[in-house]
Amino acid sequence: MRAPTGLGVNEVTRVGIRLYLAVGQGGAPPTSFAITSITGHRSARGWPSVAAHVDNTGGRAVDLSGTARLSGGPGNTAAGPYTEQHVITLAPDQPGNVTFAPPRSLPNGPWQAKVTLVSGLTTATATATIVFSVASQAGLSMVSWLGIALGVLAVALAVALILAHSARERRRMPA
Repeated sequence: MRAPTGLGVNEVTRVGIRLYLAVGQGGAPPTSFAITSITGHRSARGWPSVAAHVDNTGGRAVDLSGTARLSGGPGNTAAGPYTEQHVITLAPDQPGNVTFAPPRSLPNGPWQAKVTLVSGLTTATATATIVFSVASQAGLSMVSWLGIALGVLAVALAVALILAHSARERRRMPA
């Protein structure tokens, strides 16, 4: 915070307000979004996450927040509710993912996931069966690349030896 300047006005924080003005016929554009899928993942380090894929199907931006509840898990257990990791904003026709982070100790499942998302007065709910599967590793490790390189080298060496042996045999044969 800055020292007073004598004008009696100090700037502490800044705030933005989204305002829609409708001029003419038709009114304000509708607010609408749809949860198209719900998936569960577990990172390579063992952290589970629930991702709700959302499409903004309305005519205005939406600020999405919400909860995920898990039920019907191993031993008929339930977990949650878990709040979103970050509120996301989607422009009209824009897709995005809202993620939730259950605790690491949560069993893999299967679970019945129920996600409820809210933007202003508009709410959407969806359910799906999920399993916290381990994420696949993108790309190859250094050991894998070394194994591939040694395999290619071995094949090249074998082809060279066969060609050299074949050339020697042709030289020995009388014409």
